[in-house]
Order: sequence, then C-alpha cells, then structure tokens
Amino acid sequence: MSGQVRQVESLAGAALDYAAGEAVGVEVSVHWSRLLGGWRVRVAKPFTIKHPGCDPFHDKSYRTWAPSSDGATGAELLHTHAVSLEPVDPFREGGGSWFAVCVNALGERCRYHGETPLIAGMRAIVGALRGGQVEIPTELLEHSA
Repeated sequence: MSGQVRQVESLAGAALDYAAGEAVGVEVSVHWSRLLGGWRVRVAKPFTIKHPGCDPFHDKSYRTWAPSSDGATGAELLHTHAVSLEPVDPFREGGGSWFAVCVNALGERCRYHGETPLIAGMRAIVGALRGGQVEIPTELLEHSA
C-alpha cells in the first residue's frame, strides 16, 4: 500500500482515524468493507485460546477504528492525551466548530481546528505526536475525496 503526505489540519474521516491510530501506537490496518462500500480502518486485538492438553492458539480479532467519530474511543484518547477543547462560535446557525490543544513532547502547544470536538481533538493528538504532516495510505485519501 502506497501513501501520500498530508497536512494534519486537512485530515478527516478514515484518513484521520488512520493517522490517530499510528500516532498513539495502535496496530491499525486498512481494509475494504463490502458492507459499507468503502475503505475502513481497523484495529487488531491479539487473543489467545488455551485448552488443557493443547498448545495455545494465538490469533487476532479486528474491529473498526474510528476515534474521530466514535465517542467512546475518541473520548478515551482525548482524556489520555490531556486534550483541551474550546468551542468556536457555538451559537452560529447549524452549529459551531472547535479548537483542540494538545502539548507535544517539547512542551509546545499544538492547536487544531475541527468541525466536531472529536475531529479537532484527533488532529491535535496527531499533530502533537507526529508533527504537522503525516503519511496516509492512498486508498483512504481516494475514499475521503
């Protein structure tokens, strides 16, 4: 799978989810979903089955990884990485947008904008951990377009 370098502030959807997984050290992969009709990001969860008298069976189960739209996963990452959120013009018709701030390893504040708290937060985490540019698999960029 080949990739292209993109600015973090332009990432959304599956491309942002992939970048967030890579940034936080989760084993993410890209797969085609026939059911959903597009490329998706998934995370592998290793497991072992043990039965008395048998060798252990090691494998992985996969589930969709979408922290920029899944509140449970996204909220956990926002908390873990101490992301601060600030609404921008919350009373605007149709809803406002958000700023998110995350501090990188050098103590610098990384501030990113997003349409939702989770999108802004994932961009801030990726920017703090990986910098302003990241490589994204081409398949995800074509799907996001």
